[in-house]
Parts: sequence; structure tokens; C-alpha cells
Amino acid sequence: MKNIVKSLFIFAVLVFPSQALAQVTIQGTPNTAYIDTWVEKLLKFGQQLTTFLMIAATLYFIWTVIGYIRAKDATKAEESKKAMIRGIIGLFVIVAIWGIVRLITSTLGVGTGSLNSRDVPCPPGMIYNTSVTPPRCI
Repeated sequence: MKNIVKSLFIFAVLVFPSQALAQVTIQGTPNTAYIDTWVEKLLKFGQQLTTFLMIAATLYFIWTVIGYIRAKDATKAEESKKAMIRGIIGLFVIVAIWGIVRLITSTLGVGTGSLNSRDVPCPPGMIYNTSVTPPRCI
């Protein structure tokens, strides 16, 4: 019984969204306005996640520095020292990846800090129309 419920759930998760996204406007062209919303939400989530990781890594590093200063045993001081090194490496990795992504996006000309709807290409045979609200491919 559990396998049947699990199979039905997986089927529903895979099939129903594809049906919902298969929208067609009155003129018979696909409605792609939802793409802008999802891309913007995904980019905003990525920016918030990066900010959160930077704050968490910085707080971890500060916490380990305080632990190193307050350590009375040599073993606790050594553990705090290793944790500080891990914190510095974590901060370095986050900043390095962030810098590499910024370098690539600026080199390719796609990194302006925000995504414009016109950056999303239209399917063949459609044009981007800014006279409608919201702007979309028609």
C-alpha cells in the first residue's frame, strides 16, 4: 500500500505541474509570463542564500576566535585554532566562488545584478512585446 501511495505521489508531482504550465492564451500562443516570476524568485533566493552563508561563516569565525581567547586548556585552544582555520577557509571559498561567478557574468555580459525580462529569449517565431502588461513573448 505504501508503494502505491508513493508512486501516485511521485506521479502527481511530475505530471500536474506540467499540465499547469501548459497554458495557452486566447490567441493560441503559449503564455510564458510565469518564467519571469520564477527566474526572479530563483535569483533572489540565491542572493539571500549567499548573504546568509557569508553572515553564518563570519559569525562562526568570530565565535571560534572568542573560544580560542577563552580557552584555558591546550587541547581546547588547539581545537579552536583548527576551527578558526576552517572558518577562514570557508570564508575564502565563499568569497572566491562569489568572485568567480561575478567575473564570469561580467565577462559574458549577463551580470547586471538583476535579470531583465528581455534577457529571457523568446521561442522561435515569437517576439518580445513590451506594450502588454506584463511584457512577454507573443
